[in-house]
Amino acid sequence: MKYKSGKELTRDALVGVLQDAGLDGAGVVESTYFSNCGMGLIWDQDMVRGHCMFAPRVEEGLFPERVPIVNVEGGCASGSMAFHLAWKDILSGVHDVSLAMGMDKIYHQDMQRVLTAFETCAHPSAMGLRQPFYALRRFSTSCRSLSGNGA
Repeated sequence: MKYKSGKELTRDALVGVLQDAGLDGAGVVESTYFSNCGMGLIWDQDMVRGHCMFAPRVEEGLFPERVPIVNVEGGCASGSMAFHLAWKDILSGVHDVSLAMGMDKIYHQDMQRVLTAFETCAHPSAMGLRQPFYALRRFSTSCRSLSGNGA
């Protein structure tokens, strides 16, 4: 399987959703909610994630200019939150076509980046836990030792 960048994955998803919806092009999209939670820690793209993913699509003519893109991050619920917001746009009559799309690429050559992203996804005290995520830390330590990155 060919390696695909986040931008290529976003393009594939956009083309697929337009086809599934029977839309001739993305010109009818009036608002977009882009969900993602891993690009900051894994790929160093901390801000304007959706804008970075859709800018090449605008240049390609697959996505309209000047459509608001709202970046949504809510951990594992990011995609559901984006869908909910797009649904509310349509339900309220504000827009006829609102796009909810999410993309997370959880692969990186530096496995430590991926493990750090998962280890830091929630502070243990916020989840009512006294101990850090022991099982996850044990798993990441095992992965580091297998990959030769130390224990």
